[in-house]
Amino acid sequence: MKLYHDPVSTTSRPVTLLVETLGLPVEMETVSILGGEQNRPAYLAVNPKGLVPALELEPGIVLTECTAILQYLACYHAPELYPCAPLKRARVNEMLSWFSTDLHLCLDVLTVYPQTLLAGTFSAETCAEMAAFAAPRLARQLDLLDRTLSTHPFVAGEAMTIADFLGVAYVTMAELVDFDFGPWPAVCAWIARMKSLSGWDTAYAAFEGLRAAGRLVPAA
Repeated sequence: MKLYHDPVSTTSRPVTLLVETLGLPVEMETVSILGGEQNRPAYLAVNPKGLVPALELEPGIVLTECTAILQYLACYHAPELYPCAPLKRARVNEMLSWFSTDLHLCLDVLTVYPQTLLAGTFSAETCAEMAAFAAPRLARQLDLLDRTLSTHPFVAGEAMTIADFLGVAYVTMAELVDFDFGPWPAVCAWIARMKSLSGWDTAYAAFEGLRAAGRLVPAA
């Protein structure tokens, strides 16, 4: 298997964290989205969507979309991370969907991205309006997540699942803008638990390096 990914891609990091933590035999190939490599013919031949990640199972058979790749890898290599029991799996799918929609929209799309990955795309006034629109909605969502994590250690229950791998990638994007998670201590504790995974430092090294250097604006 070959994983096409970019360490600065929000949706690549859940997959690379899973691969690194489990020690899966996956060949890794970086596709630089800051350099525009996702739009080059060689990569479009692999994934016509021009997005990362993409998992090539064998020549001509490619799986795209972060959640689908997480589900596939967990089913084959770590079924405890994506349990088969109908209710438990539904809980995981519920959190995957919620992180990918409501929380991602308010925290990342409306709050973080305009100041970082999309810097210069919108005026300062528009960025402020977007953040102001998102703020009360985001607070309610983080309140909900904090209540969930105050009753059990992971987002779908007592055991870690692929929903935690996806969720922590979306949530930690807020570190780019020094977002204060102090009012949500259970969320802070969960982030710390996820950062203690054996694959974290490798999966997040390039992202942290770019964050420290302030290089998160796409090349012209």
